Amino acid sequence: MNDAVNSRGIFLLALFFGVVLCFYNLGSLPLFDQDEPRYASAARTMLETGNYIVPYFNGQPRYQKPVFIYWLMCGSFKLFGVNEFAARFPSALAVVVLIIVTFVFGRVYLGSLGASIAALSLATSFGIVVSGHVATTDAVLHLLIAGSFMSFFHAEHLRLSAEGKETEGLFWYALAYALSGFAVLTKGPIGFLLPIIGIGSYWLFTGRFLDGLKNSHIPLGLLIILLINLPWWVLINAETNGEFLRVFILRENLQRFAAKEHAQPLWYFIPVLFVFFFPWSIFVPQGWLYGIRISLRKLASPIERLSKLNKHEHIVAYCTFWSLSIIIFFSISKGKNPQYILPSFAALALLCGWWFERFFGGRFDAKQLRRVRIALVSFSMLLTLLSLSATSVINKFFKERFTYGAEPVDLGWGIWVAALAIAICGLTGLFQLRERVQSRVALPLWLACLMVIVNLSLASTVAPSVAHYRQEPLRDFAVAIGATARSYDAVVVFRRDQSSIVYYSRLVVMRINDVSELERVIRNHRRTFIIAKRKDLDELLKSLRADVHVIQERLAYALLIAKPLKATSHK
Repeated sequence: MNDAVNSRGIFLLALFFGVVLCFYNLGSLPLFDQDEPRYASAARTMLETGNYIVPYFNGQPRYQKPVFIYWLMCGSFKLFGVNEFAARFPSALAVVVLIIVTFVFGRVYLGSLGASIAALSLATSFGIVVSGHVATTDAVLHLLIAGSFMSFFHAEHLRLSAEGKETEGLFWYALAYALSGFAVLTKGPIGFLLPIIGIGSYWLFTGRFLDGLKNSHIPLGLLIILLINLPWWVLINAETNGEFLRVFILRENLQRFAAKEHAQPLWYFIPVLFVFFFPWSIFVPQGWLYGIRISLRKLASPIERLSKLNKHEHIVAYCTFWSLSIIIFFSISKGKNPQYILPSFAALALLCGWWFERFFGGRFDAKQLRRVRIALVSFSMLLTLLSLSATSVINKFFKERFTYGAEPVDLGWGIWVAALAIAICGLTGLFQLRERVQSRVALPLWLACLMVIVNLSLASTVAPSVAHYRQEPLRDFAVAIGATARSYDAVVVFRRDQSSIVYYSRLVVMRINDVSELERVIRNHRRTFIIAKRKDLDELLKSLRADVHVIQERLAYALLIAKPLKATSHK
């Protein structure tokens, strides 16, 4: 009874943390280049034009992603108006729902206390909180893929554990396929590839591959995925004469997987994982080792192959292959971004819950706890040093991306508070990760509270500081241009991404990198509004053969107006 009360209280605390962290300052910052303004602008265009089939950005069809995220944003815009909060609301809500789903699933297969810790780790990890604050596909995709993995596992468990539950199991299989289908409608083929790879590898390494293929209702699954996706895919390809399918499949999926753009080394996701899921990532490797050991034991021994895994062994092995398959798949890809491995985080949280269940039960010996203690302390100190040096590194190597001239970049007090909280995480582990402590539940609660401090500190000063330097001048310039420009004017962004300018100006914006090309644009328009970096001002003023006026200089950016030297006729 006491454990049930504790687990319920921990889950409610996790849910509270998740809601606070995901919705805190959600709409106070401008949309960040490049992705957020593109998604939000395409969704707003859908609302304005009534065309809910083809996404448009900057006056052109946007083939980068399927349509589901735009539909979600359209619904949010209708509820809250077209603003930053509404654009990010689907992501924040997806994270909160994911926390609840992870707890409900974990309570069945880990126990209430382990499920509560899994929810707590998910709610407070940096990568999850960030995904809930950005208007992109990441959080929604994570929820859909994680839900698909969990539903499929539950269906398998019902099929294998008891008779008379075929109908109930069929429902969960269908739900798994439906969630995967919506994941495809959110991000494309990756929505079913990741579950296929994860579940297939789990079947293979537990000796159940043929049984899984035979009994998991794959024809039904394919039918469900097609019913969810086929209507929109047919309509958009009819409207674009097949261009969407060619560009999306070939360029945005196959070529990007093999392309050198965003190329990173093979080990790239190791530090990403430990930072984005800190401090809970420290407890995951033991779960992986346990899951792999169970699977290899079943493969190696005919006797083990005939025996059934108990509930904890089953879930640990499943989460091991779920998470590792995603991490390995994207590690093989040449193009890498930190958010790619987010669909593995619910599995990591469940492994973390399993670890603490064993820790509460005294299942780890002194040697095992010493390894984890050393890892937590070492990594905490490393992250503390990196946090403390962040401002100095930016001022030394990346200052021109934030400001111009002698004024140093200041990230505010939040970076110092975050560094202190991270350091205390290590000290907490030093004293609590022992065989004999009065309250073992205190360790995850302390770590969670410290991570709440880290996330709130970063959201209170660091994120607003970055927005102040990187986005606010662009937003204000774009709003001013949108209120001033006429149909005979041109809007140009020189040598940087134009996404936020498109969103805030509500105009078609050209991105130009060459001075001679910019001159041609100026000659063909009465006025040309130009947003450029201040470091490029001298080159523009000296090289452009046009009547150029600097309207405003602010931090790293400048707003200019250029007119042709000779009047030309305009239609």
